[in-house]
Amino acid sequence: RGAVSTGFRAPALQQQYFTATSTNIISGTATEVGTFPATSPVSAVLGAKALEPEESKNYSLGLVYHRGPFEVTVDAYQIDIDNRIVLSENIQGSATGTATQQAIYTLLRPYGVTTARFFINGVDTTTKGVDVVVRYRLDAAEAGRFDLTLAGNYNETEVTRLPTTNTLSSLPVPPAL
Repeated sequence: RGAVSTGFRAPALQQQYFTATSTNIISGTATEVGTFPATSPVSAVLGAKALEPEESKNYSLGLVYHRGPFEVTVDAYQIDIDNRIVLSENIQGSATGTATQQAIYTLLRPYGVTTARFFINGVDTTTKGVDVVVRYRLDAAEAGRFDLTLAGNYNETEVTRLPTTNTLSSLPVPPAL
């Protein structure tokens, strides 16, 4: 048996509209930290864009072996997801930090925050795996019927692309250590 299919997942409401801010005291200095919608002015100044649906391609191939009370199924699959929605890293500015931190601080200062993050499209992943199920049916006349099942799964997910924004990509890059 086998299948090829496509799908999509629209952004959830909380991914589109969630906002939270907090005041953190770090070394005696109050900093405003926030999670903002991608369409908010804070996120927009960092280069965020409105969220788009995730899209996927799914491939599977399987086989079944059945003889008497013994049965084995093996299914291999691959799932490719494009534009997966993830939360960005904490993007932190500082008035006295590196050139990059100072540039971020300048962008965020009008909004009263020093650290921001937001949901973003852009992570592409490929997940490959295999499922194996072994089943044995045992009929014990007086004791009843027993179904013995052993199942296992192995999968591996690889991130094939990371998100970027034009604004953040254009900031000064700190020197390598």
